[in-house]
Amino acid sequence: MQPPIELQPYAAVFLSAFRGESVQQSVRILNHEDRPLKVLGLEAGSERFTAAVETLEPGRVYELKVASKADAPLGRAKEPVYLLTDHPERSRLRVLVNVLIKSDVYANPEEVDFGSVRLAEITAKPGLLDFLIQTFVVRTRGGEIQIMSVRSDLNFLDIKQSPPEGKAGAFQIDVALVQRLLRPGPILGSIILATSDPQFPEITVPVRGEIR
Repeated sequence: MQPPIELQPYAAVFLSAFRGESVQQSVRILNHEDRPLKVLGLEAGSERFTAAVETLEPGRVYELKVASKADAPLGRAKEPVYLLTDHPERSRLRVLVNVLIKSDVYANPEEVDFGSVRLAEITAKPGLLDFLIQTFVVRTRGGEIQIMSVRSDLNFLDIKQSPPEGKAGAFQIDVALVQRLLRPGPILGSIILATSDPQFPEITVPVRGEIR
């Protein structure tokens, strides 16, 4: 069923950019009611992005343009933008802006999450550990780097990289749990990778989860 006011393609924007560059996405606002819709303004304020609305067809079609800021802080964030309208029931239309600002050397995904691990189950069936292996990729924006070392403050992790040595534009990091070292409690620590890039000599990847 067609809604009275439609946001296309979604009521959300996804921006992924490197620090120092700007990317843009837009959301189109379509009024399907007989009553004209007027967009009065925006309610937005962020250090990560800018937002502006353009009238394409007065009363009927508008476009929200959202662009990441070149000097936005590194990391991931979710922040709303509200379109203020003269509609008696839909005076604030919400669009969620998802922003990821990456450095020239970055990990994707940004953290390792094992979730809830039942110690009794993997003790009875050690093969289940293979299904719990978590993977992330270390990438560089341009050229190649070398991973000089990999360490963690969690002693029950088995960490392997591919390729295992030399320079590359991307490295796959597989993180497994060592059964004999597991104890009940929270998994809360980090994996630290030392790289050959002088601007980004270390990458820290948080590790989360729980052993039950």
